[in-house]
Amino acid sequence: MLNILQMTTRYKNSRCLLLLLIFTLGMFINVNKANADVITLTLPSFKDGSHIYYYNLLNSALKSAGHTPNISLSAEMPQNRVIHELKRNRISLYWLLKTEERDKAFLSINVGLTSGLIGQRILLIPQGKQADFNGVQSLADFRALQKTAGFGSNWYDIKVWQANRLKYQVISGDWHKIYNMLSRGNRDIDYFSRGVIEISAEAKLHPELQIEQNLLLIYERDFVFYLSDEAQQYQQILEQALNQAKNNNLIVEMQRNHWRADFRQLQLDSRTIIRLKQP
Repeated sequence: MLNILQMTTRYKNSRCLLLLLIFTLGMFINVNKANADVITLTLPSFKDGSHIYYYNLLNSALKSAGHTPNISLSAEMPQNRVIHELKRNRISLYWLLKTEERDKAFLSINVGLTSGLIGQRILLIPQGKQADFNGVQSLADFRALQKTAGFGSNWYDIKVWQANRLKYQVISGDWHKIYNMLSRGNRDIDYFSRGVIEISAEAKLHPELQIEQNLLLIYERDFVFYLSDEAQQYQQILEQALNQAKNNNLIVEMQRNHWRADFRQLQLDSRTIIRLKQP
């Protein structure tokens, strides 16, 4: 009788161990399967190549996190059309300056994409106008110039310039008109504030303008990804992958590699820094 009981107990223990092993193996398989998900996204593309960094960042971050990115690029489109395409699910996500209004309209990935570089602003000015800015050493000096900035409708920069009592003009419709308005010099626009990661490429496309040589205006803000409705299913995966890329310095490394020549040209360390108040 005792032998039968011992055998029964051993059988039950072995069965429990077997079930535990099967459960653990199943969990391992499911975790690996989740990490190997194919993430299918469509990004906008632009003729100036400004999409390339964000395309490469997504690819690298997802691969590093164990996923398989399947990222395609849309046909080239004007930037003022992108929001419309994002709402229609024609593109999956877009990098935009983080604002309360956009947070209400779209689900975002709450990870800064440029380490604040987009909030470091340099002026695009007409050729031959550098001397107008040479004496500026402070925000008060800059304000005293009474120069007028050009901005697109609903830009965050408008609130920043208001908070710092700086002159500006809002251009409705396609904001790319600002380049021509600035170069013509007859539309009451004296400069165009651009991020340090934008201005070099834009200056090449507009040789009638030049990069102001001395000033670096800074406000604390960054680009984040905003998602279409269909792409919201990837929100957690993307946030985890981008946070990992941030924590292991992948984002900073990719910035250095992508904009190395721009940083060298702009000489950021030698510029006069003007810190702008946040609205």
